[in-house]
Amino acid sequence: MYLKQWLVSVVFVLTVLTGKSQEFVVPSIDYPPLHDTKPGTTLKSALISDTMALPFFDDFSGQLSPYPKASLWLDSFVYINNSRAVNPMSIGVATFDALNRDGRIYPYASEQPFIADALTSKPIYMNYPVGSNAFLSFYYQPQGYGDSTEVQDSLMVDFYSPKSKKWWNVWRVQGSGLHPFKAVILPVNADSFLMRGFQFRFRNKASIQKNYFDQGKMADVDHWNIDYVKLDINRSATDTIMRDVAFEKPIGSLLIGYQSMPWRHFQVAFQQIMRKDIDIYYKNNDSIGHKPDRYFKITDLKGPHFTSFYSGNENIKPQEVYHFSTKLEYPFFTDETDSARFEIKSYITTETYDNKINDTTRFIQVFSNYFAYDDGTPELGYGLSGQGTMKGKVACRFTSYYPDSLAAIKIFFNSTVSEITGTYPFRLTIWSATTSGPGQIIYQSTSKNIEEFGKYSTFLLDSSLLINGDFYVGWEQDHENFLNVGMDRNNSGKDRLFYNTGFWTKSSFDNSSLMIRPVFGSRKLATKTPDNKTGQRNFKIYPNPTSGVLNIEVPEPGTKTLYATLLSTTGKMMLQTEVTSNKLYLEDIPSGLYFIVLSEDGKTVYKSKVLVQH
Repeated sequence: MYLKQWLVSVVFVLTVLTGKSQEFVVPSIDYPPLHDTKPGTTLKSALISDTMALPFFDDFSGQLSPYPKASLWLDSFVYINNSRAVNPMSIGVATFDALNRDGRIYPYASEQPFIADALTSKPIYMNYPVGSNAFLSFYYQPQGYGDSTEVQDSLMVDFYSPKSKKWWNVWRVQGSGLHPFKAVILPVNADSFLMRGFQFRFRNKASIQKNYFDQGKMADVDHWNIDYVKLDINRSATDTIMRDVAFEKPIGSLLIGYQSMPWRHFQVAFQQIMRKDIDIYYKNNDSIGHKPDRYFKITDLKGPHFTSFYSGNENIKPQEVYHFSTKLEYPFFTDETDSARFEIKSYITTETYDNKINDTTRFIQVFSNYFAYDDGTPELGYGLSGQGTMKGKVACRFTSYYPDSLAAIKIFFNSTVSEITGTYPFRLTIWSATTSGPGQIIYQSTSKNIEEFGKYSTFLLDSSLLINGDFYVGWEQDHENFLNVGMDRNNSGKDRLFYNTGFWTKSSFDNSSLMIRPVFGSRKLATKTPDNKTGQRNFKIYPNPTSGVLNIEVPEPGTKTLYATLLSTTGKMMLQTEVTSNKLYLEDIPSGLYFIVLSEDGKTVYKSKVLVQH
């Protein structure tokens, strides 16, 4: 079903691109994590004396780095990710494209097919007889959620012979549009390969299509994804079934619409933007049925708090993708007051022979100083271009859940050939909101140019702007060129995005999220992540459990009024009152586990759990 939906989306995009619309998207996969992550070793490190033992296996899951595992691979040109493939075999794929390991277009990229990425294994011990039935297998998919590959493009596999000290091409496939993952299995049966020091590698050929009229659209192209790479002996030519139950999609944000938001805004709005359910997707890649148990754990990464629970099991048929949803109680317990980070984790228990790395999926829920609809990585590039787009405007809606100071705007600009979009000026603009879209301009900067590509650029406002309720953030351009702003294909931005080439129109691309983030709070902190230091004081509450009256011992009492809020585990407010005589009266509260929040002057100063037992 997902594949059909994506194909319909692609057809729609192509229709828009070839029509008269002034609003466009182009495929673009950039690698924002790469700029802050040290790459692994390169092919120059091939002069190592040791070799790896079989089996060789990698399904590109279970790692935080966007680079290949240095324990298995020698280079770091491909992008390891959880978001590029359509219906993958398991979470985690290796993506090949036209970007180097720094997330930039290869400087020698051209219209003619050129060698782009490579993924090279470390030397392997293969000193086996010819009849050992050694095979290399893998799954591949062109395009994914990125750009389709043309017939002149290709994905290739090469084998290295320690005897001749040469690479030999043993498989290739020409480019095409999107299709489901296909299995490939290749024999390793020549004397020249069955030696100590054997290696294999994947490579891709890409080609940049020239666009002389709109060079901002000349960005990353020709994407391939590979998964489940396995090399071993005692196999057969039909041994492509993986006896593995694996997560097919990563677990996601527990906020409705948002991937991230400021912690204090969340505390005000959690009842309306917290998800009521938590969802996971896992797949049985085996030829027999399985019944894995499901577990969840949500952990405060800055303190001792966590929530965990078991959610049963179900039979899952061979090759079936199972979507499981369960009710979610309020999980975000922390002692932090300004910002917070939580790990949302789900894991399944499987058979002993099952690959364990892809049995766990994690998401880091960040509550910092910014709002984000996107997950930080673009599959598309968005912009206005063509006749009539001089003074064109783009606006994305956000909500400030209480009066707060807007300090800066972050925008992600995709890398393009020669970074041509750096010559396209624009003015950062903020609008008030009406019931039908953007309203009056409430802030506009002087003319600016892009200085950073493949990462978020931070634009400080001239002075902080007090915002309350809905508002729109975007730009007005001083040209008719394509700015190529990142767009996240994996998270919907429905009804938030508008553009104006004469009048405001709702975007045709509301199945994706524009990568633009308003930053609130101090202008000094707008260009960096808050240090997350807690302001919590050493309050004491007792007795706990309590039968009705809760004593609150206040350290260093001040002149500010102390308020207490009592919440159920589902987030329902049970009580909110001023604390008098350092006591809280809970006789009318039903027995059960609750969360108590103490605040002064609108700021949280203490959080804890309390058990009421009548």
